[in-house]
Amino acid sequence: MSTKPKSNKQEFSVFVREVHIQEVRVEAEDENDAKDRVAKGEGEYVDNSLEYSHCLDPDEWTVDRPEQERKSLEDVVKHINWDLLNKQKLIVHRMIKQRREEIDNFPEDDEKTEKEIKSQIDALDGIIQMIDILQDSAEANSTKEKNK
Repeated sequence: MSTKPKSNKQEFSVFVREVHIQEVRVEAEDENDAKDRVAKGEGEYVDNSLEYSHCLDPDEWTVDRPEQERKSLEDVVKHINWDLLNKQKLIVHRMIKQRREEIDNFPEDDEKTEKEIKSQIDALDGIIQMIDILQDSAEANSTKEKNK
């Protein structure tokens, strides 16, 4: 009875970088001016003129991880992003608290500064609302993925 060793091979996606040639027509004073103008987005691309030239060296290619490993990395990234949002929220809450303390310590006749600080507090409250929306959205997406 012969036993074959199990293969550790996994499926990878290799993204091969290729060079193509595309004709672009542009009005210019000379060849260098023509290159500069096209580099800035000027000119008109000629239909059906895209032509394969060659592949870049394999050092320039990228490889995507297997699906299972990629999903676990995505989970880590989601967790990190969630933690960052929570930390940002705490920072903004502290900033709001500091601004409110500043208002309490200002003389009553300094209405201009008080208005500016209240405006800053409103903006910070807006940031918290945006973070809440991002978290709600991320949670909804996560629930959809789990239900698939």
